[in-house]
Amino acid sequence: METTGEAFLVRERVCAVIADTLCVAADKLVGTSLIAEDLGADSMKVIALMISLDAEFDVEFQIDQIPTTGVTVDWVCEFVAATLSKDR
Repeated sequence: METTGEAFLVRERVCAVIADTLCVAADKLVGTSLIAEDLGADSMKVIALMISLDAEFDVEFQIDQIPTTGVTVDWVCEFVAATLSKDR
């Protein structure tokens, strides 16, 4: 990420996508929230989340790069930021 402001905007957008896709309140998301364990995302919802992130950021994320357990909101934000940085 280029700036802290840019990282903040990416984080806000990622959290909005997570909240919308998983039907949770955005203000309830914290960095350590586990996507599956805390937010109730099964494998189909994780795929839906990736598709939603693809659409939001106009980037294709690779589902095979996502761990099957222990994925947090912070991890998703960092994953998106790293992918966006590679595409520049």
